[in-house]
Parts: sequence; C-alpha cells; structure tokens
Amino acid sequence: ARRYGPLGAGLVAFLSDLIQFFMFPSLGFSVGICLSGVLSGLLFGFIFYKKINMPRILLATVSTQVLCSLGITTLTMVYIERWFPLTPLLYFRLLQTAIMIPVTIIVLYLLFVKIDIAKLTKVVK
Repeated sequence: ARRYGPLGAGLVAFLSDLIQFFMFPSLGFSVGICLSGVLSGLLFGFIFYKKINMPRILLATVSTQVLCSLGITTLTMVYIERWFPLTPLLYFRLLQTAIMIPVTIIVLYLLFVKIDIAKLTKVVK
C-alpha cells in the first residue's frame, strides 16, 4: 500500500481472493466479500501511500473495519449469500470489529512505525 498506492493494493486484494478461490474452490467465490477486500485494499492504499504514521494507521484501520468488515461483508453475508440472519450476525460482527480494531492498530504500528519494515526489507536485499 505504501509503495504501490491504492490501485496496487486493490489489485493484490482481488488477486488474493481469486487465488483463494482456485486453491479452495469448495469455499466458493463471493462477489460482495471480494468487493469488500478490494475496497479495503484501496482504502489502505489511499491512506498509506508514501507515508505511514499513527494518525493514518488509526484512520485506515477504523475506516476499513467499519466500512468493509462490519458494513459490506456483513450485508453480503445476510442479503446476498443468505448465510445468516442479520441480528445475531450483527452482534458477532460488532464484537469482532471491536476486537480487531486495536489488534490491527498494534500490528500496523509495530510493523511500520516501530520496526519500519521498509528499512528491514532493504537490509535483507
């Protein structure tokens, strides 16, 4: 996301969904969940392009978790795929989002601010 921007991040998200479908076809392919992944990649790409700091990590994490995970993926599971009824799923998805926001913030902070993974990859090369 930092190096290739929103289009690169969105493309990687789309390709990962396709690869997952071909590797595990029994799981099926969901257009809505794929769209959620692509939008998540685009958001991370727009927000992280060329600069990653704590305010951007907070913005990217909250926006992708609320819009993509809680919003689009939940609605896809209920209305398009008809996997679950809305009310019980929404309680679970709210809990999941509340847990994943701080976990994602901590992991991204450690990777990009504290350790600075870009410098680490240059050392490996």
